[in-house]
Amino acid sequence: MSSSIENATIQPEGVNTELLCTIFSWLGTAFALFLNLTPAVLFINVFKNNKSHKTIPELMLIFNVLCGLLWFCYWFRMDNPVPCYSALGNTVISLIFSFLYLYLAVGKGLMKCFFACFITADICAQIFYVFGSWIQNIDMVGKIAMIINIMQYAAPGQSIISVIKTGNYNLIPITTTIVGVFCSSSWLGFGVIQNNLNAILPNSMWLILSLIQIIIYYYFKCTEKPANKNEEELVKVETKETPEIN
Repeated sequence: MSSSIENATIQPEGVNTELLCTIFSWLGTAFALFLNLTPAVLFINVFKNNKSHKTIPELMLIFNVLCGLLWFCYWFRMDNPVPCYSALGNTVISLIFSFLYLYLAVGKGLMKCFFACFITADICAQIFYVFGSWIQNIDMVGKIAMIINIMQYAAPGQSIISVIKTGNYNLIPITTTIVGVFCSSSWLGFGVIQNNLNAILPNSMWLILSLIQIIIYYYFKCTEKPANKNEEELVKVETKETPEIN
């Protein structure tokens, strides 16, 4: 693997930047793997409880596959094995979920769906291979992936607005949001050490939005309890004051 672009790695004195990059990249890979496996819960509910496949966000699956292929092509050409394997693994997982979604949505048989997904994945792989071979500035691939990532990470803004309007903090998936903080922090640290803007920008945005979601979640959760207690006390007072009808 070779690249026409080499980012200047930050190397402060007395710090093993190569070891830090390895740690950050493996941590980011582990957290990203967890996040990419979260749709499994939705699929289990669909299969187990016979729910509609429309509860599964198909756009998320499409973005995950597209981003995974782009990042795989980018890190492959940049000769960075760990993020390359991470992108490849996440792409495979997203393709499997896409195959399951297609099976649920189309319902024309397992083999036809598998064949359609296999052909689609093969065509995409060939396109990105040719694209990666022809393009002289592979940094453009990273910028495209970065833009798509930013679009993905901006999506939680809708849930933030909904929580502010309704006060229902359960609209924010707090577990995945907290894991997202660790994942974005890991890849942000990796990008800073590598001095790679394509890794720094989307993960900075992801980290900021995740922190905002956590703050809003716990703010509304903490402010809800006193309100509930007051309501319970009012109900008790009203029931005491209401005369019994014989």
